[in-house]
Amino acid sequence: NQLQGGQTYSITATIRNKGANTETFTVKATDNYGFTNTQTVTALPSLSQTTVTFPGWSVTACNDYDLAVIAQLGTDVNNSNDTLHKAYDAVNTASYNFVGYDSPGIENASYMYSPNNIFAAQFDVTSPATGALIEAVEFKFLTIGDPFWPWPDARHDRIRGYIFIDSDNNGIPDNTPLLVDTLYSADSGWTVWPIDCVEALIACNTTKFWAGVSSVDSGYNEGLAIDSTLNNRDMYWKRIAGVWQVDTTATGDKMIRASYDTSSAGTVTIAIGSLSVNGSATIPAIDTVGNTIDNAGNLCDMFYSATVIQDTPFRPRHGDIGDIQHNSISQAPLGFATISDAKGTRTEPYYPPQLLRSGGPDAYGYRYKDNDEVGGPTFSWVDITSVGTAIALGDDDVEKVPMGFSFPFYGNTYDSIYIISNGYLGFGATSSDYSNDSIPNSSTPNNLIAIWWDDLDPSDLPNIYYYYDSANQRFIVSYVGVPNYWSATDTTGSLTFQAILYPNGNIKTQYLSMNPGLDSLSESTIGIENAAGTTGLQVVYNQAYMTDSTAILFTAPIFWLTTDLTSGMLDPAAPPMPFNIFMNSADLAEGTYLGRIIVTSNDLSNPSVTINVSFTVTGGGGGDCEYVIGDISGDGQRLGGDVTYGVRYFKGVGPVPRDSCYMDSTGTYLYVSGDVNGNCEFRGSDITKLVAYFKGTSNLNFCHWFPTTLPLIILDTPNPIQIQQTNPGTTVIPRNDDQAIIGTQKTTE
Repeated sequence: NQLQGGQTYSITATIRNKGANTETFTVKATDNYGFTNTQTVTALPSLSQTTVTFPGWSVTACNDYDLAVIAQLGTDVNNSNDTLHKAYDAVNTASYNFVGYDSPGIENASYMYSPNNIFAAQFDVTSPATGALIEAVEFKFLTIGDPFWPWPDARHDRIRGYIFIDSDNNGIPDNTPLLVDTLYSADSGWTVWPIDCVEALIACNTTKFWAGVSSVDSGYNEGLAIDSTLNNRDMYWKRIAGVWQVDTTATGDKMIRASYDTSSAGTVTIAIGSLSVNGSATIPAIDTVGNTIDNAGNLCDMFYSATVIQDTPFRPRHGDIGDIQHNSISQAPLGFATISDAKGTRTEPYYPPQLLRSGGPDAYGYRYKDNDEVGGPTFSWVDITSVGTAIALGDDDVEKVPMGFSFPFYGNTYDSIYIISNGYLGFGATSSDYSNDSIPNSSTPNNLIAIWWDDLDPSDLPNIYYYYDSANQRFIVSYVGVPNYWSATDTTGSLTFQAILYPNGNIKTQYLSMNPGLDSLSESTIGIENAAGTTGLQVVYNQAYMTDSTAILFTAPIFWLTTDLTSGMLDPAAPPMPFNIFMNSADLAEGTYLGRIIVTSNDLSNPSVTINVSFTVTGGGGGDCEYVIGDISGDGQRLGGDVTYGVRYFKGVGPVPRDSCYMDSTGTYLYVSGDVNGNCEFRGSDITKLVAYFKGTSNLNFCHWFPTTLPLIILDTPNPIQIQQTNPGTTVIPRNDDQAIIGTQKTTE
C-alpha cells in the first residue's frame, strides 16, 4: 500500500473480544520510525468488536513503513492474534507530473508469463533537451473493483520495473537496463515506483527512454490494464526472447506513465584543447604535441574513443630493394574456364603464373613478401592440433570464435573472427562463398583474409583448429588436410595451411602441404581486403604460384601519426585530461603530411570531433635515393641481365623494378635505376638505351630530380671505373676505355 509523503493520517483498527468475559485493555499503534500511540478499550463485551482510532501518524516520502497495532491484555490466553502488521510505502506523488498515453477506462489487460519478457512504454525527451531526470513511474494493474479482476489471480504479486535508454542512438532500447528494481503491486489504484526515493536517475544524452515491467516469477503475474483505443502504437514496445520490437499486437494503450524533468537533465559536452595541431621534424625525429580532452558537461559521464586517419600515407624516403611494388602492367587473362558442378555453372578467368614474390603497398599501406624474396619470412609451421580447439565445419560453413586479443585490420579493431570453410577468415558478420574473387572487389564477401580461398569441403572431419598462443601473443587458425570440393558426393586432395595473426596487425600465412588431388592449385585467391572491398592486397588470383613450405608475411602499414588517446570515460567533475600526439619523420620523404584524429563520444550535439594534424618533414631531400643506374633488377649490379629483366617487365610477364624514389610533384614513384636516358621516366626507350650502352654506342644519364648518391660503378668491364658526379644530369659512363666525358670536356681518371 502506498501513502502520500508529508501527510498526517489517522490509523483505524478493529478489535474483537473472542473471550468469554468483558474486558478493559489498551491497544497500541507503532511503526519502525518511532511513532507510538496508545488507546484504551473499556468494557468490551464477550464476542463483540469495536473500532479504535490512532490520530497523528505523520509519514515522510521515500520511507518504507512497518505499521503494527497491538492489543495489550495481560490475561490473554492466546497472544498469537494480538498483533497485526501492515506495510506501506510513502511516495511523493503530489510532486510528480505523470505523462502517459492512455485514456480513462479499462477495456482489457495483459501480462508476460515469462520473467524474461518485458512490456515497455517509450517517452520522448522534449527537444532541445538531451536527457532527463526520471522521478517516478506508475503502472495500473488490475485491483479490486476493476473490470476483469481477479484475473489473472487475486494475489498482489511482485513485479519488476525497468528503465531503458538508447545509448547508441539507434532508435532501439539498450539490452541492459539503466535501472531495475523489484516492487509489490498496490492493493488499489496505481502502483507507483518512486525512483527519486532511491537515486537521482539521470538518463544522460538520450532523446528517449523506456519504462518497462515484467513478472518476477512465472505463474505469479499481475494484469497490466489497457484502455479501449490504441492511439500511440509506436510508443509501446515489448522484448521477447531478448529481442526488442514495437508491440504491433497491442489493441489499446497500456497504462504505463512516467514523471520526468528535462530541466534538471545532465549533459555531456566534449571539449578538445586544440582542434588544429602543427608539427615539424627533421629526418629522423619525433615531434610530440600535447593536447587535452575534457567533459565540460554536468552530472553525466562522457565515453570517448579516438581513431587516427592518415590522409597522407606513410611515404618512404626511398624504396628498399624488394620493399615497394608499384602499379605493374595489368595482365589480361589467358582465357576463361567454365566450371559446372552440383553448385551450379560459373565462368572464371585464369592468368599467367604469378612471378612476383612481394607486393604493396595497397592504398592503406599493407605490403607482403614470401619466403623466396630477399628479406622475406621464414617458413616455420606451427602445429596446434594437440593444443588448439577443433571445429567441425560443413561444406560452405562458418563459425565465429574469439581471438584472445584486439587485432587491428584496415583501421578497425576486432576481438573475434569468422572462420570460413572455404579457406578464408572474415571480420564482422559474413557468409561462406565457395567462388573466389579477385582482390579488391566490392562484391561480398569483404573484410577478409584469404589464406587459400577456394571451394573446399571440410565436412568429413573436424580438421580446422584455432588457438590463442598467449605465450607468443599470436592467434592461429590451421586447416589440416582439408580437401577440395569435387562433387555432391566426392572430395579430392589434401590441403594443409594456416594463418597467424599478431597484435601489431601483421599476418603470416603458411602452406605446409598443398596436394590438390584431381583439382588444381591455380584456382584460388590469396590476399587481404578491407570492409568496403575498395582496398586490398592480392598475392594471386587464379594463377600458378603455390608450392609446399611457402610462407607469406603481410605487414601492417607504418603510421607516422599516432596518439596515446585511445578510449575511456571522463567524469564531468574531473579536470581536463592531457594526451599526446606523436609525429614520426623516420624514413619519410621531405614534404607536408596531413592527418586527422577523430574523437567520438556520447555528446549528442557533437558526437564526432576532428583534430586536424599537419606535419612538415625536412632534412632528407626528396631526391635522396641510393641506387645504381641501369640496375633494373635491383641486385646492386648493372649487367646484361638487367635488359632481360626490363623486357620481361614491359611484356607483363616479369616483376617490377625494385628501386624507386618518390616524386612529390606527381605523387608517384619513379624507377630511377631503370631511367638511363635522364628524362625522369621509365619506358621502353630506356631498355633500348641500355642495350646501346652495353654495345658501347651510348652513354647513361640519370634523372636530374634524383642524382644518385652512390659512385657510378662499371662492374662488367675488365677494369671497373668509378666516376664521381660533378654535373648532375650529364654524367656519361664509357664502355671500353678509361676516359669519362662530362659535358664536352674530356678528363682522364
